[in-house]
Amino acid sequence: MESLASVALNQMKEKGYYKELELDKVQSIKEYAVVFCGKKCIVR
Repeated sequence: MESLASVALNQMKEKGYYKELELDKVQSIKEYAVVFCGKKCIVR
């Protein structure tokens, strides 16, 4: 699960999902990766 969260966070950085928010002058941007496995969940 930890490795999947790392992959998700890296993907967000590589794809630049935050760039549109920056263009809209968003002051604070938080990026979270949420991974589920059955009844377990992690947030990074």
